[in-house]
Amino acid sequence: MDKIKTQLEKGNITQADIESVTSVQYLHEPIDVVKVCCFGQTPSVHEMVINESMAEIEKIFFEHATERGLPTTVEHYIVHATV
Repeated sequence: MDKIKTQLEKGNITQADIESVTSVQYLHEPIDVVKVCCFGQTPSVHEMVINESMAEIEKIFFEHATERGLPTTVEHYIVHATV
């Protein structure tokens, strides 16, 4: 949030409010963990993580998953600004 505030201060913003929204989202399969953790990476990074770490990811996933999936906490920031 500090980075957002800094960027707003640098801009030509007269009024800004930042709202934080926290929610629980569920990952349904172990491969979803890889997709989230490797978001934005090259396909070769995805393949490397799958080849080298998938067994451990699956073990941890199934230890902690509920019937809805693996719960993860996600935080989003909504910025309302006036220029």
